[in-house]
Amino acid sequence: MQSSAQSQTVAPAGRDAHGTADGAGAWIATCPRSALDGAEARGFEPRHRFAVIVLECAGEVRAYRDLCPHYGKTRLAWKRDAYMTGDNARILCSAHGAEFDPITGDCVVGACLGQRLASVPVRLTDDDIVELWVPAAPSPTL
Repeated sequence: MQSSAQSQTVAPAGRDAHGTADGAGAWIATCPRSALDGAEARGFEPRHRFAVIVLECAGEVRAYRDLCPHYGKTRLAWKRDAYMTGDNARILCSAHGAEFDPITGDCVVGACLGQRLASVPVRLTDDDIVELWVPAAPSPTL
């Protein structure tokens, strides 16, 4: 599958939080863009490495780690794909009641004001498939 970046985010430079060096990793297909109906968010676990929320908002596809910044080991949804507030306006942490802006990931209500969801690089292929950047596994420390 030939890919070209049509969205706003590219692979990160430098070292990530896992100690992975400059761009080491891969773009992983998650779903067709049509699977994101514009009002809901969907969860994925690319290569079973970490959980990710993917959504389309204001015509752009966004992706965030599925972890509340208030307590970094808590997933946001209380059940599969239940990430949004009742009116689908914000991403909701069902454990803490925090609400996040779907475009920026900023906490706008709750215990983690001033914090934000960790974004995940995302792009669309020429065939409108949503791909996520998944860093290579960190090297073992000797």
